[in-house]
Amino acid sequence: MSHKPEKPALETSSYRPISLTLVLSKPFPSVLTNVINIIPLHQFSFRKHHSALEQVHRVHHSSMLGNSCIISLPTIYHSQRTSLLLPTLMMLPSFHLLWTQQEQLNYNHAWLNKWRIKASAPKSFHITFSQRQSDCSPVKLDNTILRQTNCIKNLGFLLDRCLTWKDHIKPKRDETKQQFRNLLWLLGKQSTLSFYYQLLVYSTILKPIWIYGIQIWSPKSTQQNSA
Repeated sequence: MSHKPEKPALETSSYRPISLTLVLSKPFPSVLTNVINIIPLHQFSFRKHHSALEQVHRVHHSSMLGNSCIISLPTIYHSQRTSLLLPTLMMLPSFHLLWTQQEQLNYNHAWLNKWRIKASAPKSFHITFSQRQSDCSPVKLDNTILRQTNCIKNLGFLLDRCLTWKDHIKPKRDETKQQFRNLLWLLGKQSTLSFYYQLLVYSTILKPIWIYGIQIWSPKSTQQNSA
């Protein structure tokens, strides 16, 4: 059992169950996917050449077209043997021709319930990606109005409503500096470590912290600095 942060240690609800998957069952999804193409095109997880970076590209492109409402849903998949916490980012474009944003959310919520995936309304957030000041209309999940915010975190990205990346870059910069201070005994001037191994430490520990998603936020930050 994994203890939830800031929860009473003596209550059973303060722990998450841990289930170890059998080795033989791990290759089964890959085999099934090759036989039956059941993964929809809009799903990016568990697909080759589809990652969080491509999803963020979609968010950025959608925000350029107009207001886009994004719902950040911490979802939990329940089965007889395990419970899995699944971070979900749901896009509800405001320019949909057939459905309102609430109707889109209701449809997606019904799909989650069908597959025994529970979405937590109190822990969900509603953000509008747009260069304008106006927000998308409020939406409800289980008759609960989702809280609107100006920044959300998903899969290691901090996304602000204007996609300026300032909320993402500053924490990453501070984290890199702090990690560098912790490694001064290896990377500082007094270190006896050879340059080759210092470069290896930098490449494996420091570089991955700030380089994650640089394909997206680096051009954006460069444009802002030049402006």
